[in-house]
Amino acid sequence: MKVTQAYRFALDPSPAQERALRSHAGAARFAWNWGLARCLERYEAERRWYSAIDLHKLWNMAKKTDPTLAWPGGTRTRNVLTKNRSATSTALCRTS
Repeated sequence: MKVTQAYRFALDPSPAQERALRSHAGAARFAWNWGLARCLERYEAERRWYSAIDLHKLWNMAKKTDPTLAWPGGTRTRNVLTKNRSATSTALCRTS
């Protein structure tokens, strides 16, 4: 007989920690939406999807050339596009 046990945790961040959590969540959402927009634009134009590596390269180039992509306080948006490349290429670029 298999026994499954679950644990429930609750976060109780300080105001500074909550601001940091919200900043990181916002940066992740922004990066995801940016990548999704690039994928959809390419698919509409060429009927081809970006690979996760190509999308990562585009993101790095865009961060260097577009000042609106600079996040204050060192928030790391790159983790969204690089954390799980297989999930990025399948989930991000293959939505219809």
